[in-house]
Amino acid sequence: MLDKRNERLFLWAVFAGYVLLLLMALANHELWGDEIHSWNIARSSTGLLDLLNNSRYEGHPPLWYVVLYTITRSTHEPESMKGAQALFAIGAVFVLLFHSPFPLAIRGLIPFGYYFAFEYGALSRNYAIALLLAFLLAWLLVNRPGRHKGWFYVMVLLLSCTHLLGLLLAASFCTYRAWEERAGPAGWRGAAKHLVLGGLLCLPAALQIAPPGDSQLNLRFWLDIWTDKQWDIIAQAPLKAFVPVPETNELHFWNTNTLLRRILEGAHGVGVVRACAVLLLTLWVFLLRKVGGSVVFLLTNVVLTAAVAFLFPLTSARYVGFLWVGFLLASWLHLRHRPLGLGHRLFLGGVLLIHLAAGAIAIDRDRTQPFSNAAKVRELHAKVPAGAMVVTDYWCLNNLSAFLDRPFHCLEHRKELSFLRWDQELARATKQPDFYTSGLRALWDGGAVKEVYMISVNDPDRLRDRDKALHDAFELTLLDRHEGAIEAHSNVYLYRVVQRAAGH
Repeated sequence: MLDKRNERLFLWAVFAGYVLLLLMALANHELWGDEIHSWNIARSSTGLLDLLNNSRYEGHPPLWYVVLYTITRSTHEPESMKGAQALFAIGAVFVLLFHSPFPLAIRGLIPFGYYFAFEYGALSRNYAIALLLAFLLAWLLVNRPGRHKGWFYVMVLLLSCTHLLGLLLAASFCTYRAWEERAGPAGWRGAAKHLVLGGLLCLPAALQIAPPGDSQLNLRFWLDIWTDKQWDIIAQAPLKAFVPVPETNELHFWNTNTLLRRILEGAHGVGVVRACAVLLLTLWVFLLRKVGGSVVFLLTNVVLTAAVAFLFPLTSARYVGFLWVGFLLASWLHLRHRPLGLGHRLFLGGVLLIHLAAGAIAIDRDRTQPFSNAAKVRELHAKVPAGAMVVTDYWCLNNLSAFLDRPFHCLEHRKELSFLRWDQELARATKQPDFYTSGLRALWDGGAVKEVYMISVNDPDRLRDRDKALHDAFELTLLDRHEGAIEAHSNVYLYRVVQRAAGH
């Protein structure tokens, strides 16, 4: 057992180690599609109201976009978003290390696990800011019970505005607060009051998340792709969240899970996955059972996550990881009333060792291989002859617009764009048959083009698959490419395109 002084030194050493690891991971990480897409929306918006309107099509609340918008008022360099990411991730880990009641060994391991080091550390998205606010809420409830109630609701509002999964955590905190209040002088009436207030504070984020009527990703879109396999996707989430070990022998290791694959390859794989989901949920409740409020928090988060996943498949590791975050927060709230039992500590320690190994794999792979080749569009564009026209497709538009800081002609839309909006215009544009061919023909029909240069994320084989008429109507010469990206759709290719003569 360390004394207070040595404990503090240990925590500062852990904190310094995490900061160094995070900065290294951010420096080595190449920005990819979703990171760049959010940046383009923020950079291209003309004001906060325009930003709110443009981001409504994303299925995300606005807080991260507001952060990016603020950055883009002083710089158009996409890499600068990593500074904000670092501040939020470091802030979250600082609160966890120095203000959480977890045992010292648990606190020392959490920051270096898969989610905190990689998914919510190295990738610049709206997850680290959600972690920071959630940890501040837990700290407030555990260390300042009964005080600063106004700050509790301010942070609930902010947390709900980070991400859909942040909204679910905010609702879970409100349910926990209501459960605690029911034992107070106001009883269940006071509890209901807190639930109503919390619901009102979460409503603006919910409305921002709800896709507008002309969104490509509206409710009808999700209902059309819904299948009864959704239940099994939900059942996979606990294993993915608590055992996030990727396939080490795959180039595109991201969002793979070696344990889940091996289970599903078995004769009774689906049944085993379902049984594991039930057993894990039962174990979580059992470990938290002596503090009713922590069980209420956990079950609220799990039920809300399952309800959301029933319509919007939460298949990626960064999504299901919030089940792990929810369990950590429930354990944090448990410590307000009781120390963790031996079984609870052993479970956390075992999971964290798995996360430590998975995090080491991911960080090392991201260090030694390009996560994305999106920024390589600068090199491809530099090889285009001066004055020649450059066109692209919607998959690659974000890369060009972000790293060259100007709009580009998008073949599906047949006009210049600086960012994509997932609306019905995009849906119609991408549903056109052979849209590469039709988009290029529209340029030639204008009479001012003899050749164009196309930068795309699609290799020649994928172009043939996506547009059967393209190679009959045009001659494509592959001039350069950058391949080998971890993220499967982040390679980039430069083509010279000329129209074939009639009869050829």
